[in-house]
Amino acid sequence: LKTQWQTQSEYQLARNSRLREMIHSIDKDVPRTDRHLPEFKYEDSAGLTAVRELLLAYLMLNFDLGYVQGMNDIASALWLVFRDEALTFWAFAHWMEDLEPLYAFDQHGIENQLKLVSTLVRFVDPHLMHQLERANSTHFLFCLRWLLVFFKRDFDVSGARKIWEVRG
Repeated sequence: LKTQWQTQSEYQLARNSRLREMIHSIDKDVPRTDRHLPEFKYEDSAGLTAVRELLLAYLMLNFDLGYVQGMNDIASALWLVFRDEALTFWAFAHWMEDLEPLYAFDQHGIENQLKLVSTLVRFVDPHLMHQLERANSTHFLFCLRWLLVFFKRDFDVSGARKIWEVRG
């Protein structure tokens, strides 16, 4: 898979606008990934290089899904755990099998998750649900980032890992 993206000629890239767009998105997002961590601090950090290569290889594995913003966060967290290109790639691919509906272009998966959050809030905390209804915020779009990157941007590495371990 890695060889597939590495051997794309300029001629091929010129004739595949979707691939160019995906590579551009990856190249835009990866340099902004986890720069506060030492493993990702410098432009030529091993972590940034590994995440970029992993995402490009995954693009070749699942071109229909492609690359969606947020995948870089999942890839970087997994790289911090495994620090091995092959292990990280296959762990990422496995996670994406489960998460694909959340990242799908049709957005049905994320819509279903947001409906589930709404149902849970209504059951667990009816008062909060009432306040959200009064504020016209029952769309739960503020939960989107939590669902797409499993709180990775909201907790430090250790805290996010604990949440991810519960996910399994």
